[in-house]
Amino acid sequence: MPRTALSFRYPLEPLLKQRRWEKDASAAQEREARRVLSAHSEGARSAAWAVSSVENALREALKAGVSIDPRHHESLSLYLAHAREVLREKARQASKAEEMHEQTRRGLLRSLQAVRGLERHRQSKQREHKRELKQLEQQKQDELWLTAGVGFRGRGYATEGRQTQRRSPWQ
Repeated sequence: MPRTALSFRYPLEPLLKQRRWEKDASAAQEREARRVLSAHSEGARSAAWAVSSVENALREALKAGVSIDPRHHESLSLYLAHAREVLREKARQASKAEEMHEQTRRGLLRSLQAVRGLERHRQSKQREHKRELKQLEQQKQDELWLTAGVGFRGRGYATEGRQTQRRSPWQ
């Protein structure tokens, strides 16, 4: 029997390759989602810092008793209102980015599980194939041993199958 006929071929290999490709694509999506999340989170932190620093400066000025020009106060109030709106928008974007990252991470985990499951199945089938090869080899060895014994019978090494008649002393 040629060796190639006995070599292991996993019938689900194309599916395993596809799942690996999907896993790699999911990993790339997850990295991109993580990068977007990081950018949006940083934007939200910087907007929060800007609002906080202006609010703290105004509080300190009020505590110190500094009078603020009404026009300046109005422009600061408008700036703070706009900055708070920007902060809310950036926080909303960061929240959406976090949801997207979580969704892509779950997709990546599903892909990893699919690949691992197929790899475990492949390994199991490979072990089963090796076991079958060993059994086949043992069966061949057993047959050779048995047929070798039959070959010896014809050469006088075994008396099975041949009956010799004993002569009785009265003949």
